[in-house]
Amino acid sequence: MTRTLSISIQEKTYQDLKQQVGQRQISKFINKLVDEELAKKKQKIIDDYKSFARSTAMKKEDKIWDGAVGDGVR
Repeated sequence: MTRTLSISIQEKTYQDLKQQVGQRQISKFINKLVDEELAKKKQKIIDDYKSFARSTAMKKEDKIWDGAVGDGVR
């Protein structure tokens, strides 16, 4: 399924698109670019979540070790 979307771009950008991509290929080109950018954003969210999860796990482990410090073991 496709949707029609009305967007505004600068005239120079439109002319460059027509020249570089071809007038009948602009939608396909823009759709591909948007898909790629959305995939990057999704991957960044996943990476950030994984980093946060690792950080949370490290904090829990730090608490365990903090409890062991000063327990009389030398």
